[in-house]
Amino acid sequence: MAGKPKLRPTEILEEYDLLDWLWPMIWREDKPLELKFSDGTPAIFHKGDRVIFPKQLEFFEAMFEYRATLFGGAKAGGKSRTMLRLICIYLMILAKSGHPGANGAIFCETFKACWDRFGTDIMKGRHFPAWMGEFNQQHMVFRAHPEYGGWTVEFRNTIDFEDVEKSTQYAIIGIDESTNQEEAFFNHIGTCMRWTTDGVPVEHCPILLATNPVGMGLAWHKTRFVNPETRDREEWDEVTGIMRKGHFFIQSLPVDNPTNSKAYLSELLDKPPKVRDAFYFGLWDVFEGQFFDLDERVHSIRPFVTPYEWSYTLSLDFGFGHTACALVTATDFEGTTYVIDGISVKGLTSEQMKEQMRQQFVFKDGKNKGKMYPFAIQVADPDLFKNTGTISGRKSAIEIWNSPTLDEAGNQIFRGFRFIPANNSRKAGWGAMRDGFHYDFEEQKDKTGRTTRVPLSLPGIRIFSTLTELWSSLTVLEHRANDPDDVEKTVGVYGPGEGDDEADALRYNIMACRKGEFGAGSGEDYSDEGPPLLGARRIDGGMGKVDYGNYPSEHPSIWV
Repeated sequence: MAGKPKLRPTEILEEYDLLDWLWPMIWREDKPLELKFSDGTPAIFHKGDRVIFPKQLEFFEAMFEYRATLFGGAKAGGKSRTMLRLICIYLMILAKSGHPGANGAIFCETFKACWDRFGTDIMKGRHFPAWMGEFNQQHMVFRAHPEYGGWTVEFRNTIDFEDVEKSTQYAIIGIDESTNQEEAFFNHIGTCMRWTTDGVPVEHCPILLATNPVGMGLAWHKTRFVNPETRDREEWDEVTGIMRKGHFFIQSLPVDNPTNSKAYLSELLDKPPKVRDAFYFGLWDVFEGQFFDLDERVHSIRPFVTPYEWSYTLSLDFGFGHTACALVTATDFEGTTYVIDGISVKGLTSEQMKEQMRQQFVFKDGKNKGKMYPFAIQVADPDLFKNTGTISGRKSAIEIWNSPTLDEAGNQIFRGFRFIPANNSRKAGWGAMRDGFHYDFEEQKDKTGRTTRVPLSLPGIRIFSTLTELWSSLTVLEHRANDPDDVEKTVGVYGPGEGDDEADALRYNIMACRKGEFGAGSGEDYSDEGPPLLGARRIDGGMGKVDYGNYPSEHPSIWV
């Protein structure tokens, strides 16, 4: 390899041949390969050379120099894979320097996200070599064999970390898709970065972050990492008498990874404009000036168990070729609507999507765990109702959704949904969402001189932090040309969270929440097991309070 910094191999890298693990690729072609460091300096590889990705090398070196390093930007730059492997290498180095058995972790927003991004590949042997240690699938922990340091890497979720972990210590951590996290989590996890062996502390416990430039935490990433004028810098701490290490940023691009095929690069270029600019060019400013004024500190909320007595609404924007999205909201007695659950998938049939919704849309905890949400009203894309005929005796789309599900013996296991056409008034819907997201605030300057918003009230719509596809969709929305009250429809090749499907599903939902009454007044129970809720009605037709005077007496309000 020709170019500027070459890898400075440590004893541990040579002893265990971790170069092979980090960079297994050997250049096989006659034509030289040219990759680039962040400053544009070329790295040239010839036939037979090991291909050391320059920006991954910068990530490796920054791990030792900075308190926190963000490797972020476009897709497919090898960010997450490298982050995990660097954590293992760091823990090995600590073991060799007198700190065996140190603990590290990878954090994702949910356990499912951890499993999807890392667990399945670990089980297939794609992350850890067999000689290194063993993976406990049940507890999502990898433990190295004693001869390699006996360290552990936990795979954790961030939903309840702040409430549960009071004294946990880590020598190093990684946060995957870190823009899905609140800044409060990043601040909190910093208090856990310490490790001591036999009274001897580890002097440097770094944080690694990997992400694309989308998500609810985009603003604080830009402020604390991306923008060189505002990022956390090295500074002398007069209280402790030590030099505090700052933050570092490495821009990721798909062309940094020579294993990406031309077909994949072409697919990224074919994304909608904003998604393309973020995922291919790795730009961090493309989601500024978004259609909705969203702030993760205000509009995002950690999941909690919602009371059974609240009013639940289900909405569906369905498609096979584009993303299908179903969202569940729960509206409390003061009129605040919480978006609590959702599914965003692509390529499912109506039957498959229906079954996934039946299994997922249940209370996840509490005394009603396992019960389906007691939907007061269920609305779906009006296009589903246009085809009411049958082909060769088969059910139409809406008949599939609203008909019972039977087992192999012909017994009913689910009564089916009760969808009615959603209100598809686009401008009214976007306006209702803008009203719901509105909150009062005043601007103040913090100690660094940055202008920040201080909320004076809370918005009428809040989103559970686990619904990352919905948040991403809301930030993708652009004003329609010559019509600032409407949204430009998404076209092109896109997946969950990259288009307007999740936003459309929420628009249907909020318009249903704003109906004068929740249902048609028939008294029919729309839920699978719960009490009839159609007696509950809004007394102001908006996001205000709910009149529960006709609520069934056998299910009294928990607030009484």
